Amino acid sequence: DVYKRQAYHCARTTQSQLADNKLSEFFGAPDSKGRLDTRVQVRKLAPAIIPAQLEMEPWRLFHFCPRCGRRRKAAPKAPLFHCGACGFHYHFNPTLAVAVIVVREDGRVLFIRRARSPGKGKLGMPGGFVDFGESAEEAARRETREEVGIELDDMRFLGSYVNRYPYKGLTYVTLDLFFVARSRSRRARALEDVQTVCWLKPAEVRTSELAFVSMRKAWKRWARGSRGSGQMRRGQLQGT
Repeated sequence: DVYKRQAYHCARTTQSQLADNKLSEFFGAPDSKGRLDTRVQVRKLAPAIIPAQLEMEPWRLFHFCPRCGRRRKAAPKAPLFHCGACGFHYHFNPTLAVAVIVVREDGRVLFIRRARSPGKGKLGMPGGFVDFGESAEEAARRETREEVGIELDDMRFLGSYVNRYPYKGLTYVTLDLFFVARSRSRRARALEDVQTVCWLKPAEVRTSELAFVSMRKAWKRWARGSRGSGQMRRGQLQGT
């Protein structure tokens, strides 16, 4: 079982203060061929080691070549995996995500309350990850439609910010692309992965309530532009 072998290797290399016999209590001793007993549940190691050690970037967990299966000999040079045995060469790139500051004609902005971790219960903008074959604009429109059920008009690019997205033991480094768009609809509703939706005046938004660092930076940038341009007029975007 590759996952157990990698978890075993991770625990051994990062928890050197634990003796092999102590690790064997969790995993069971490998057999003569170095294989672990697949009946042993990895969860026996939690919460002491697994959450702390596997909450990391995906590239750090590649201890074996995905092409030939050879164990990596040297520590990885971020964010690159290179196999000296078969020549397999792979760059780990940031994951692309999008979010939209949706402005209604009366100047209120659409926010969601996140239904899942990370950031469960916190405020966010409609958005999500870019799928293969999509442009960022297509992903922004799709995610908004899936999460709150509205269509966007006059979408403009605001800026991009780096973020870290912890999910199921891994932390993904993302590049979040933010857009500003208009919506004439007042019928946004909580759909996929959304607890509730709300239309807030910009002055009502507390930056500390936003789920991610990238969202806080994007919101501050947009809010500064809005204030610098004076009170937002009906139907007008201040996104750049």
